[in-house]
Amino acid sequence: MADTDNGSLGRLSYNEETGRFEAAAFALSATINACWNIRRFVALDACHTKSKYPIMLMIAVGIDVNDNAIPLAWALVPTESEEWWTWFCEFLKDSFDILLEEGYVFMSDRDKGLAAAVRTVFL
Repeated sequence: MADTDNGSLGRLSYNEETGRFEAAAFALSATINACWNIRRFVALDACHTKSKYPIMLMIAVGIDVNDNAIPLAWALVPTESEEWWTWFCEFLKDSFDILLEEGYVFMSDRDKGLAAAVRTVFL
């Protein structure tokens, strides 16, 4: 991805025994650069995808100074669980240093391990 959009980040997870794909996360360079101008607010949520593969879409969204929603990062994971929320939150932490600053509010539905993952990674 760096060849086409310098500064974008991605992370893949695969089963080490079988070598099969498990999950992928992405953050584009434009959103990484824009995060320095967002409010201290991040919303996290997940939804099922409509495909023949049982997979979930996780997303982190911020709000810029013009009150526009900005998708910071997203991931495709096999299921919504504390394990996969922690994996996605760690990707967010590694991709967006600014989220480690004090005073950020994380909004979510606290479902399926999300609240525990945010506490583990960001607090």
